[in-house]
Amino acid sequence: SATDARRTHASRAIGGVVWTVWATAVLLIVVSVATSRSGGPDDPLSAIGQGAAALSFVTVGAILVSRLPRNVIGWLLAAGGLCLALDTGSSGLADLGLTVHPGSVPGAIWFAWLYEWLLAPSIAAVFALALVYPTGRLLSTRWRPAAIALGLATVLQSIGSAVGPWPTGQYPVPNPVDVATGAGGASDVLNVGSEVLIVVVAVLAISSLVLRYRRSRGVERAQLKWFAFVAAISLPAFIVGATLFGDDGLASIVSNVALIIAFLSIALLPVAIGIAVLRYRLYDID
Repeated sequence: SATDARRTHASRAIGGVVWTVWATAVLLIVVSVATSRSGGPDDPLSAIGQGAAALSFVTVGAILVSRLPRNVIGWLLAAGGLCLALDTGSSGLADLGLTVHPGSVPGAIWFAWLYEWLLAPSIAAVFALALVYPTGRLLSTRWRPAAIALGLATVLQSIGSAVGPWPTGQYPVPNPVDVATGAGGASDVLNVGSEVLIVVVAVLAISSLVLRYRRSRGVERAQLKWFAFVAAISLPAFIVGATLFGDDGLASIVSNVALIIAFLSIALLPVAIGIAVLRYRLYDID
């Protein structure tokens, strides 16, 4: 029928888009690893960890979206993976064009700008997954404030990082859209507000997973088990890394270590979803 034909055409179009996103993310990951260096914004270990997480997310996300375009889990995975790949790829291009070989990358300063704020939506995708996995919906309408708080935290963190000064010594040029320089300025206020909300959302996300797990039985519990285990490791690490991200000195070292742990562990979340799909027929996929 005409309706079936339209659905088939729409599914193919969505599949084309999501696999284009996948290819773009893979290219950015390769760029990130190839341009990473010790002493740069992302050292080789950090680039590999972030790249592994991005590849894991975008790959499983592309598979799920192409099979179940209406399910939000696949879209969250694909979006989170793309943002993470853009973040790490931008870091490599910015470092190459501003520090290693100045002028070699057109628009390098804007890649640096992207790198500074794209981590926030990447982390938001992880928290969102924890709130809605495996059904793609919140536990109930009472959990809507948690989703709203997550959205607000993401916006505040992104804007605060986009319009504030870059960490001292990170790049030889200042942020071209720095309109919030100075202690107590708009950037500081936005970042502090977002950090408080991130902690609150993280606690709520973990609580949501615990409640789902305790209420689940049989196959549903098996579908949740590995996801909940990995989330219990990665979410606290993300809290520490995101809270201290952009600071100087010891705080910067702690943030980098926490984020490496978070990215390496978070790369296993899509693997856990894949196990649930293949072994326990999650979403009725055999």
